[in-house]
Amino acid sequence: MRKLLKKCKDAFYHLCVRRVPQIRTVYEGYVDTHKQEHRRSRLKSWMLLLRLNLNYYLFRKVPEFVQTNEERGEIKVNISESYLSKRKTPKQLCQTLSQYDVISFDIFDTLIFRPFALPEDLFYILEEKQNYLDFKRLRMYAEWKARERKKKNFGTYEVTLYDIYDYLEEYIGIEAKSGAELEFETELELCYANPYMKQVVTQLIQQGKTVIVMSDMYLTKDLIEKLLHHCGYSGFAELFVSCDQGLSKYEGTLYSLVKKKFGKQKTYIHVGDNPNSDQRRAKENDFDVYFYQNVTEAGIPQRSSCMSYLVGSAYKGIVNSHFHNGIRQYSMAYEYGFACGGLFVLGYCMFVHRYAQTNGIDKVLFLARDGEILKKVYDQLFPGNNSEYVYWSRMAAVKLTAYRFRYDFFRRFIYHRINTDITLKQAVQAMELESVFSVQFTKRPEFWKRKLDDKGAKLLETLLLEKWEQILEVYEEQSKAAKQYFQQILKGCQKVCAVDVGWAGSGAISLSTLVEQKWQIPCRVYGMIAGTNTPHNAEPDASEALLQSGRLVSYLFSHSFNRDALYHHNPKLDHNVYFEFLLSSCEGSLKGFCFDESGKPTFRFGKPETANHKVVLDIQQGILDFIQRYQGHFKKYPYLFDISGSDAYMPFQLAASYPQYFNQIFDQCTFQLNLGDDNRPLKRQ
Repeated sequence: MRKLLKKCKDAFYHLCVRRVPQIRTVYEGYVDTHKQEHRRSRLKSWMLLLRLNLNYYLFRKVPEFVQTNEERGEIKVNISESYLSKRKTPKQLCQTLSQYDVISFDIFDTLIFRPFALPEDLFYILEEKQNYLDFKRLRMYAEWKARERKKKNFGTYEVTLYDIYDYLEEYIGIEAKSGAELEFETELELCYANPYMKQVVTQLIQQGKTVIVMSDMYLTKDLIEKLLHHCGYSGFAELFVSCDQGLSKYEGTLYSLVKKKFGKQKTYIHVGDNPNSDQRRAKENDFDVYFYQNVTEAGIPQRSSCMSYLVGSAYKGIVNSHFHNGIRQYSMAYEYGFACGGLFVLGYCMFVHRYAQTNGIDKVLFLARDGEILKKVYDQLFPGNNSEYVYWSRMAAVKLTAYRFRYDFFRRFIYHRINTDITLKQAVQAMELESVFSVQFTKRPEFWKRKLDDKGAKLLETLLLEKWEQILEVYEEQSKAAKQYFQQILKGCQKVCAVDVGWAGSGAISLSTLVEQKWQIPCRVYGMIAGTNTPHNAEPDASEALLQSGRLVSYLFSHSFNRDALYHHNPKLDHNVYFEFLLSSCEGSLKGFCFDESGKPTFRFGKPETANHKVVLDIQQGILDFIQRYQGHFKKYPYLFDISGSDAYMPFQLAASYPQYFNQIFDQCTFQLNLGDDNRPLKRQ
């Protein structure tokens, strides 16, 4: 009776799902995205399947995958994501498993990972290698047709990789032998050991336990052995592969074969991630089970589903496996760096490098402090490059360019600070102009104690204008020191690009003004920014002409591209601040330039933001770890490093939809909102 029901189920699934490739793509994609919901209740899945079939067979409408709000990720706001997959330690699991005579492991998604969100996304890589359009879909279709053929001729759905490519050769003309070899070579290049299970298996084998492998797979036993060895596994007592045996875990028959070989009197346990093949069928055959939750299933609800197919899959595969394999739990700040900062910093550095190569840039200048982590990653990606970490800041720039950008000087030092509970005297001290107004401080102390409100701002501006020439003389000494510093940096350069986080591009533009106009250094300075001002800014179009002319270049978004992100990014919700923390540093901010006792240019720094150090270091480590893994997996695939600004921004966009998430990470952090202000708590109430 059970076999009859199984045959009916397979026939129904073939008729309603697999018969039409487009229906299969949409339906199985929906189920993959909603696995937990699908297990609890399949009503929504079945309603979707019914609608797809009615539209196709009655109205001849080919289904299309439509992105819905329901399918976007959902950030956990009060706990680190890796804690959600907290498992027994490898040692504890080893102790549990060692009580059994025979310990069986599933392979894919248990012992071995592919660096993609879905296993079949590896076929995208083959599409590029084969130079064959739509290869992923054709490869998946050929597998099912090969299984149908095998069932018809031999009574089993179990096929080998060579069976699949025999059908592909007939179906699309790709030579079977070379095609199968290329796919396996790609598996070898990309598959890697699950670090958690690697420890478990190693410990069990060292104890002399009987450890076996069972897999429903089209790779033959000899290929599986090569793959396991390549991933660092050895010492298995036996490998049982469905395509060699004509039996499967899915039907339960492979478990029976194992017990027949090793003896029914022994105790068995199976470790795997599939609820049916690795749990239900194992139990039916008197195996105990240890369910290892699939890392993709655990992580995909927290990932954005709005990313590109290939880079998005690579990103999700790396993040999901890292957070959910169970080897350890991480802080929320570390996970923010890994999940939101890693892809952005990698993509931005690649973008900078391509720009420098294409435009004949002699040197890349990473402006402090945003440039600290960028410079580390850039050196890691491009050893021996011609770049430099350069001390520069908004505070230094506003003072040194006051001679030209007087409006910006008043705006930042006075009008941005109105009603921030500071006095007129404190405002002047922030400008480092005590020497100019020292006499007035003494003569009119009560006046200088008044708060900086609208009226006070007008009065202060008038006083500054009266002494404008003296003010510029005060800043001239700093300008001379800065000039000597940059003359050395720019020596021999005709074109450089200054890299910053953003947003108006004032860092690069102020530097270019000084270099090219005031200091007369024969070098052209271009600016590169992560993102621009947005419609939520008071000055949304402040840089438009410079962006249009190419003097400024944006990576993530601007008014001319990736406008969805442009409209989402809202400085009024502290999005700039949270994003800048991805590129933050433990150094104090540069206050200005000066000369040391020997007459050499040096720097004056503000106090380090010690309250932020732990968070900053965790974020930076997360970024570095992500990039190390991405490089390790895809070093042979340079096109996967061409990361669009849209993909790079999407993880942050998802996180920014949950303000409580940022509150939790930055609960104890502080941030300087305006020039000269004291740091304020970052957490929003």
